[in-house]
Amino acid sequence: MIREIPLLATPDLSIYRVDHYGHEHHDDEQESATVYSINFVEHGSFSVRSRYGSGELRAGDVLVTQPGDTYSCRHAARIPDDVCLSVSWRTHAIEADDQCASAARSSSRRIISRNNRLGYLGWRVARYLAAADTSFAAEGLALELWAAVANDSRRAPYRERQLFWYADRVEAARALMQRRFAEHITVGALARAVGMSPFHFCRIFAELAGTPPHSYLLEVRLRAAASMLRDGSPVTEACFACGFQSLSHFIRMFQRRFGVSPSRYPAI
Repeated sequence: MIREIPLLATPDLSIYRVDHYGHEHHDDEQESATVYSINFVEHGSFSVRSRYGSGELRAGDVLVTQPGDTYSCRHAARIPDDVCLSVSWRTHAIEADDQCASAARSSSRRIISRNNRLGYLGWRVARYLAAADTSFAAEGLALELWAAVANDSRRAPYRERQLFWYADRVEAARALMQRRFAEHITVGALARAVGMSPFHFCRIFAELAGTPPHSYLLEVRLRAAASMLRDGSPVTEACFACGFQSLSHFIRMFQRRFGVSPSRYPAI
């Protein structure tokens, strides 16, 4: 019998762990998807057959479904032992966001072999679930997850222990940038803070986080500046309070990111 264990539920997002409860024989049947779902295989294996292709999924692989998909899962064992972590979004939650909808629709792949980027994001989902306040952080992963699904990663996957070691350090660097974005932060300082060489840190951060560290820091600063502007702060104050050293550079980066100048942003 298939068991779904609820881990998080919001109006737009549900996360649950799926396993086979008890010691009864499991009958494989055709299933129909009604939501957008990304399913991380945590343990065991099974095969999937659908009009998008067939294949075997093992621990670390990912099964993707979209509304209207029909597929069947096959298990070699009479009593399956596979376990999946399922992250699902209501249809309107994905399709109301142009970037998410574009990423979700851009790939016809439904079976994705284990890769480092998705492995890191699955690690982050599990980590958020262990925290006290999970909903905001978990919902913010939607675009990252669907973009990672859409992109075909060809780098050899790390061993699980190595991936988690890197993930801890990437997360520590992200937290440091979110906490100290107003300060002068260098890549060398970030690398030293997490115990890695600058070159190795930059490569691992970009691979797992999906963007280089300097681009991530720029995004953090721009979002902080946007928040200050919405609260009524002057443009110059928001610029220098968020770690920018040049007003002209800040204005140019802000307009590129938000499509409007900082002075006009509070009015939109």
